[in-house]
Amino acid sequence: MPISAPNLSDFDATSLFSLHDRLLDTRPSIARALGDRLIARHARYPIVIFCTIVLIFAIWGCANVRVDMREEYFLPLGAPSRAFLQDYREMFGKTTQFLEIVIDDPVEYEEPNVRDSIIEILDVAVSSGFASRTVSWLVEFAKFEKNTIYDINADTFVPVVNLVFLQTDPYKRFASDISFDRHQTQIVRSRMYLELTQKGINERASLAQLLLSKSRAVHLPMSIRAPFTMSLKHDISVISSGIFVFGVSLVCLLVFSLFLLGQPALTFVLLFTSVAVLAETVGYVTHWGVPMNAITITMALSANMLASVIVMAFCYSYSVSGKQQMRAGVRIQYTFQATFLPVVFACLVPVITYLPLFAVDAPIIIHIWKVLLVNSAATLIHYLFFIPNLCLLFSIHMPAFTSVNCTDCCCDMEDDSSIYYIPTTARAVHPEGIYQHTSYTYSVPKSMVNGGPPNYLAITGPPLESNYAGDYVRANVERTRTRRARRISEVSRTLLPKLL
Repeated sequence: MPISAPNLSDFDATSLFSLHDRLLDTRPSIARALGDRLIARHARYPIVIFCTIVLIFAIWGCANVRVDMREEYFLPLGAPSRAFLQDYREMFGKTTQFLEIVIDDPVEYEEPNVRDSIIEILDVAVSSGFASRTVSWLVEFAKFEKNTIYDINADTFVPVVNLVFLQTDPYKRFASDISFDRHQTQIVRSRMYLELTQKGINERASLAQLLLSKSRAVHLPMSIRAPFTMSLKHDISVISSGIFVFGVSLVCLLVFSLFLLGQPALTFVLLFTSVAVLAETVGYVTHWGVPMNAITITMALSANMLASVIVMAFCYSYSVSGKQQMRAGVRIQYTFQATFLPVVFACLVPVITYLPLFAVDAPIIIHIWKVLLVNSAATLIHYLFFIPNLCLLFSIHMPAFTSVNCTDCCCDMEDDSSIYYIPTTARAVHPEGIYQHTSYTYSVPKSMVNGGPPNYLAITGPPLESNYAGDYVRANVERTRTRRARRISEVSRTLLPKLL
C-alpha cells in the first residue's frame, strides 16, 4: 500500500453513521424474519407468560437447592476405591446419623448459665425435628448431680467429674468425650452428639448453621463435625461464598457498563439478565439432580459471563443500528442479523467441545456438562425472548410513559400574534446533513468510534432538490394552532346562534 494513498485519519459520529448506512445489508434474511416475529404485537403476551413460567420454576429450584460434596463424585464408576467407599458406608452407615458438637476451648461448665446455654442449644435441634435425641455427658452429669452426696461447686466440679462421674459404670462411656489438662484441673475439650432424623441428615448444613448461630449468640467456642462428610465447612459456606463472588461480579459489571457505555438502560438489562440466567442455571440443574458444590457453582458463575457479553453485544448493536433505521422493530431486525449466528455458536461450542471428556466416567464430569448445557439454554432463551422485549420497553414504552406532552403544558402560552421565521430561499441540503437527527435512542460513546480504514475516501452524491420553504410551512405553521385559538373558535360557534 503506498504511503501517499488518500485516506481519512478518523471518523466523527456523522461520518460513521453515513458509512454504516451505505454498507448496510437490508435484504430479507432468516435472522431479520426471526427478530420481526419475536417482537410482533400478537406474540408479546405468550412471550410474557413463557418468561414468567421459566422464572417461577427457576426460583422453585433455587429454593430446593442441595449442597453436597462426596469423594464418589471424583472417582470413575468402576474404580476399586469407589467400591470400597460404598461397602464401608453400607457396613457403618449408622454413623451418618450422628453429628458431633465439640467445644474446643475451656469453658466454665460449673456455671449454671453456661450449662443451660449448652443444653438449650442441643434441645433446639430436637425441638426443630433435626434430631431425635441428644447424647451428652453434660446432660447426664446434671442428673448425676441431683442424686450424688458430693458437694459440687467451682472448686470441686472438675475432680468430681474426673474421679467420680467418669468412674461410675453408667457414665464410663463418656471418658473419651472429655479431655483434661495435664494437671487434671480443667476441662479443655468436650464432645457431645446429636442423633439425627432423616430431616437432619438431608439438611445437615442447615442444622449446622442453626447450631453455630446459637453458639455465637451466647459466645460459646463450638465447632461441628459430621462423619462421612467430605467437608461440613464447605457445605455451610459454599452458597454464601458463591453469592459474595457473584455480588462482586455484578458490581464490576455495573461500574464498567456505566463507565464504558454510559447507558443506564443497558446496565439494567445487563444486571437483570445476569441474575436471571444464574438463577435459572442453578434452579434447573437442581431439578436435574445436580448437587451444588464448589465446582458446579464455580462453573455456573464462569458460564454466566457469556450471558453478560451477549447482552452487551445485543444492546450495542441495537444502539448503533444506523440513522436510517429509526423504528425499534427495524432495529431489532438489524440486531438479530448482526448477532444471531455469533450468539448461537457461542452457546453451542462449549457444550459440544466438552463432549470428549465423557471418556472419563466420573460423575463430576456429567455435572459440569449439565451446568454448561442449562446455562447455554438459559442464555439463548434470554437472547430470543427477554432482551428484545426489554429493549422495546426502554426505547418505546418507558419514554411514552415519562414524556411530557408539549401541547398540554407550554403551548397555551403562545398567542395568535406569534411571529414565525419562514425561510423563503431554497437551500441545498448536504447529503451528510440528513443524519443530524436528535431522535436517536442511544448515543454512541466516543471511545468506541474506530478510525477509518486505509484508502477510504468519502464520495458524496449530488445535492438533493427540495422545496424547503413549503415543507417548513406545512410542518410548522399549520401545526401551531394552539388550544386557546381552538377554545375561542368553539365559543364563537356556540354564542353566534344565540346572538342571531
